Amino acid sequence: MDQLKSMRLFCAVVEKGSLAAAAEVLEMSTPMATKYLNALETRLGTRLIHRTSRQRRLTPSGENYYLQCKQALGLIDQAEADLIESTELPRGKLKVSAPTWLIHPGFGGLVTAYRQQCPEVTLDLRLNEKLVDLVAEGFDIALRATQQPAPQLIARPLCTVHFASVASPACLAAHPVSTPEDFLQAPAVAPAEVDLSSMWLMHKDGQQRPLRVSAGLLTDSAAMAKWCAMAGAGTAFLPLSMVAEELEDGRLQRVLPDWQIRPITLFAVYTSRRQMSPRLRYFIDLLAEQLPQLPGFSRQ
Repeated sequence: MDQLKSMRLFCAVVEKGSLAAAAEVLEMSTPMATKYLNALETRLGTRLIHRTSRQRRLTPSGENYYLQCKQALGLIDQAEADLIESTELPRGKLKVSAPTWLIHPGFGGLVTAYRQQCPEVTLDLRLNEKLVDLVAEGFDIALRATQQPAPQLIARPLCTVHFASVASPACLAAHPVSTPEDFLQAPAVAPAEVDLSSMWLMHKDGQQRPLRVSAGLLTDSAAMAKWCAMAGAGTAFLPLSMVAEELEDGRLQRVLPDWQIRPITLFAVYTSRRQMSPRLRYFIDLLAEQLPQLPGFSRQ
């Protein structure tokens, strides 16, 4: 008899509590269900269920076999679902959390490329600096630049993000910065939700100094930090991709150009590998392939 059907019947008997209820779920007669169960026990050479006129109770062998059957059938069902979905265009809704510093033309181009590849997907892109709860807030994925992603999440490294210390020409004229220690004397625009103690300046000859600033202005928006720095409010530490144009045209200047802020890895974080939808897989693969090619990013 069909082995998979026998396994499904056995699991249904355990879960529904009777042969008759299991037979109804699998759309077969009760006598046929009995034949399948008897054939399964005969093939395995052991009794799986103690059957009396009043109850059905698993034997120790039946308990172990039930757990293994559930796992095996789950893998088979998932493989079939993945195969069916892979032959179709991804569809549905993809909810993404990303930091505001990704607001620039390059990332906009990637989002557009994804929409062209997956026209049946509704992309819900939320840009903010807070660490969202993916499960509670219904997000499929979050993009996070960090030295250590949360251990309870699946984290795939996408690229390295390079940072720069920048300020307006007017700010540097009023508050010259020629050494790392000078940062303490200069006004700074600092991220409100980032611990700068984990960031280091690295000299071209290998020296390392901790980055310490005197922040008179805190903000949870990287975009606001950029505009405040351009207005002369102080030095700011921002992704190079976000300030490349302003550095080129002179509206911003690098502070201590011989020093480099330690780069950070950008991760795609999500909750589970086992049930990754095609729309999510397409999105992550596109970012991993194209993000490192954008200015201010590089491969791992």
